[in-house]
Amino acid sequence: MSPGFKRSLEEMGISISTFSISPKAHLSSISFDDLTRLKSDSEIELRFSEDVQQLFKLEVTFFKEGGKDLACGTLRNITVQRKTELSFAQLFERYESILQASLNGYLLLNLDGYVVNYNQAFAKIVEFSELGIHNMHLSELLNFSSISIEDYLDSIKKLESASDDAHIHLHNGTDKHVEFSAHLIHLHDKDLIATFVRDTSDMHRTRKRLLDAMRKSEELSDLKSSLLNNVTHEFKSPLHRIIGLCEVLEKDIAEKSSQHFLHEIKSSGERLLNSLTAMMEVSKMDSLDQRQELSPISVQQVIEEMIEMHIARARAKGLILSFHCDADLPIIAGDAFLLKQSLKIILGNAIKFTQKGQIVMSATMDDQQIHILISDTGIGIDDDFLAHLFSPFTQESSGHDRLHEGLGLGLSLVKRYVEIMNGKIEIKSRKGEGTTAKLSLPISSSN
Repeated sequence: MSPGFKRSLEEMGISISTFSISPKAHLSSISFDDLTRLKSDSEIELRFSEDVQQLFKLEVTFFKEGGKDLACGTLRNITVQRKTELSFAQLFERYESILQASLNGYLLLNLDGYVVNYNQAFAKIVEFSELGIHNMHLSELLNFSSISIEDYLDSIKKLESASDDAHIHLHNGTDKHVEFSAHLIHLHDKDLIATFVRDTSDMHRTRKRLLDAMRKSEELSDLKSSLLNNVTHEFKSPLHRIIGLCEVLEKDIAEKSSQHFLHEIKSSGERLLNSLTAMMEVSKMDSLDQRQELSPISVQQVIEEMIEMHIARARAKGLILSFHCDADLPIIAGDAFLLKQSLKIILGNAIKFTQKGQIVMSATMDDQQIHILISDTGIGIDDDFLAHLFSPFTQESSGHDRLHEGLGLGLSLVKRYVEIMNGKIEIKSRKGEGTTAKLSLPISSSN
């Protein structure tokens, strides 16, 4: 008698010596008679009369020793296991109607792969008559593209569960994509495989269409960029020559009327060149890497260059352009070209939309950021249009009778440029009073 067997008897208050003399007297099941007739290794469930609520499994091994037939048994309490299995079976039966009504497929197999139960949704998925599936083998209904049915069943037996997104071949030659989840369960004293299946074929077809559309869109985008590059180059080269020749002729021609015509030609050429450049920048904007490498730049130096570049244009309109900044602005991680382009666009807008007064540019700092402010006394922006400021190709005045030239691309470019430098832009404005643009750029932790 094994130590475990003895301990189980002692816990139940059964005398070991009494049990050894007459074991059947302590058993409530008749299975002991069956046990004495067995001639090979086996398992049998036992109940003891002293505690009929407890259920045990006796695993018996037969052997010969000294010319005698002997048996060695190991007793294991399986009461909790059986109660759990019973509860599961009751729950399973309770929700059987729900499983049958489910839109997802439900399939119950025995360990050999034959159908024990299923619902209408599964029959629809495998495209088989609902009445003809029972007792059929799984291989008669479908096959996996990546694994054989035999290997699939073996894996469930070993791992007790499996889930995957699979490609299956049906009995009628149709291919489908499905999501399945399979689990080894014990139901009605049998080990079974419960499988839940969802048809994802439509989702895969939609995904493929989206991917195809995305690839086509990328191809069209590349074609658009290539075409725009070529067209821009073809326009910009002669425009540069026209503008350059106008500047030369302005110096050589003394007549005011001729100079006026040359000035108009030059202004129109510059306007067209600026529009082409802006369109080219918008085309390249989507390809700019938000994680591109930034380099050390001096914000003060960049601002001073922009002031010097625009002061003559401001004075020509009778405007005052001034600048002041905090002392010892730190070097920050940024992109000098993008910052120059951003300030060029904002300053250009300030001069264009200001008829009298002044434009003030300042740079301040706090513990975390440098703030660049550009304020003007121009026409201002209507409250209703402020929400659309950063949308490309939008202007407050539009159509043939619009008041100001331009494509409405500038601020959308500025927003993207500043975001690439991990900063942000804010604009406040009141109609008829002026506008203030604020660029905030982070100061690196090393500073």
